[in-house]
Parts: sequence; structure tokens; C-alpha cells
Amino acid sequence: MSQGFIWMGVILIFLIGFPLFLILYLRSLGRRRRVEREYDQKIHEERRRREDVEARFAPVADISGEVDKLKAEAREIESKIDQVRATYAEKRQALERLEKQVAVYDERLAFAELGIYEPHFEFNDSETYKAKIKEVRDRQKAMVSAKQATHCPTDWTVEGSRAKGQAMINRQTRLTMRAFNNECDAAIANTRWNNVVAMEKRILNSAKQIDNANASMNLVIDQDYIALKLDELHLTHEYREQLKI
Repeated sequence: MSQGFIWMGVILIFLIGFPLFLILYLRSLGRRRRVEREYDQKIHEERRRREDVEARFAPVADISGEVDKLKAEAREIESKIDQVRATYAEKRQALERLEKQVAVYDERLAFAELGIYEPHFEFNDSETYKAKIKEVRDRQKAMVSAKQATHCPTDWTVEGSRAKGQAMINRQTRLTMRAFNNECDAAIANTRWNNVVAMEKRILNSAKQIDNANASMNLVIDQDYIALKLDELHLTHEYREQLKI
């Protein structure tokens, strides 16, 4: 009997306790779901608030980036302006130098057309002229010996051989020097008081024509060598005029 009462008590406790447990569990589950819904709602509201802030300040970020870009472009433009100004100043100085040189040559040309030669050297005696002529000719010989009277920057090869290419350039250099020197000698020999400018042009035109003929080989006569030939022309003419005094 006692065991029967015990089992009946257990069953009675289960029948009373289980519904109570179920009720408490369901209430707890409801509260948890309510909390989760509230949490989800707060997350949603926070996300929406953040999106609103980002949308509100996005133009500011874009403007800041655009300002930085424009500043960089402005600095680049200022740098280019400085370069242009420097180049302009340099070219302006070069132009002024050339204008002064042209003015000098225009004056000399006007004198020459009137039969008045403008001396390039002003020595007092013929012996000084002779010494200076020798000095100029020695400088010409030194340039030729040092292979500085002409220039050929191209490293030529013939049949795959650089030695043959150099031999070709050496041969053409000799022909160039012979042709130019002969033309200069003829101009110097025929210089008179009334044709000095014409003989200057003859020497310059000869150098230009020879350079054009050598264009395919990229071989040119050095400007310093041409200048020495013009010096020889002027010195020889002034020497002859000095002998007349």
C-alpha cells in the first residue's frame, strides 16, 4: 500500500508540475523572442541611422577629394608655368644676342656694299698679321690631325665590320677636307676689298653643300673649323690691305 501511495504521489506531482514547467518555459521563450525582436529592431534602427549619416556626409567626402585633386592639378599647372617662364627667359636672351649679332652683320654688310670693309682684327703691322695667319692655320692643322675638323656620331659597319665602317668614314672625311679646303683656298685667294662678304658666303655655302652631300653618312664639318677658315679669310685680306699702307 505504501508503494502505491508513493507512485500516486509521483504521478500527481508530475501532472501538476509539468504543466507549470511548460507554462514557465513558454513564458521564458516568449520573453526571449521579445528581447530578440527588440534587439533586431535596435540593430535595424542603428543601421538605418548610420546609412543616413553616410548619405548626409558623402557629398562632403566627395568635395574634399575633388579639392585635393584640384590642388594637385593647380600645383602641376604652376610648375609648367614656371618651366615656360624659364624657357621663355632663356630663349629671349638668346634672341637678344642674335639680334645684336644680326645688327653687327647688317652694319658690316652695309659697309661692304659701299665698298667699306669692317676689319675683324686691328693689328698695327703686317708682321703681326702674318704671325696670326700662321697661328690660325696651325690650329686648323691640329684639328685635322686630332680628327676634330669633322664629326660623324654614327658608328658605321660595313659587311658587319666596324673596322670597314670606320675606313669608309675616314675615306669620306679625307674627300670632305680636300673639297672644303680647296674651296676656302680659292675664296681666300680671290678676296678683294669689294667682295669680302661674298667670299664669306662662298665659304659658308661650300660647308653647307658638302654637309648636305654627306647627310646620308651623318658626316658634318665642325663649326669651329669653319670659323677658323673665316678668320683666315679676314686676316689674309687685312694683311694685304696693311701691305698697301
